[in-house]
Amino acid sequence: MKINNSTLFNVGIIAACGAVFGFQLLHQLQPLPRSTAVLEPGERVKGVEGLQESGKTLILITASTCHFCTESMTFYRKLSSLARSRGTRLVGVSWESPERNRAYLTSHGVDVDEIVSASKTSIGIRGTPTVILVNSRGVVLNSWPGKLDEPTETEVLNAAMVN
Repeated sequence: MKINNSTLFNVGIIAACGAVFGFQLLHQLQPLPRSTAVLEPGERVKGVEGLQESGKTLILITASTCHFCTESMTFYRKLSSLARSRGTRLVGVSWESPERNRAYLTSHGVDVDEIVSASKTSIGIRGTPTVILVNSRGVVLNSWPGKLDEPTETEVLNAAMVN
């Protein structure tokens, strides 16, 4: 069987496209480093209204297509239950529609007080999942990007539950 130059060229193009696609896919699946994905303490959260309604508010930024978000749902269920028992407000934020975000969170047993749709740029966050704790003025007390390990989950719970 004889292979001509155009066949080799086409195979090369397909292989190159596959490599670029694979690299992009791997990049999308990597959690973002903390320095590139969070709001720092003292910054104001933009693009999320109504943060002045309670002492502290936890903001859960998720997306239904984010596998790290789905893997974090067991922790978010626990967080929502404890937040509710302590009077800490919980707001779900996504760049998806509020209906889609509510359905996603509800399907995983995460109960939030409010759902907000906001763009990544308006909030200042580049990735999901991200948890942000703010005070009654909407000022960031702390933020935690990505799928959290157990010690960091404990840190979030402790920070959110202290009045």
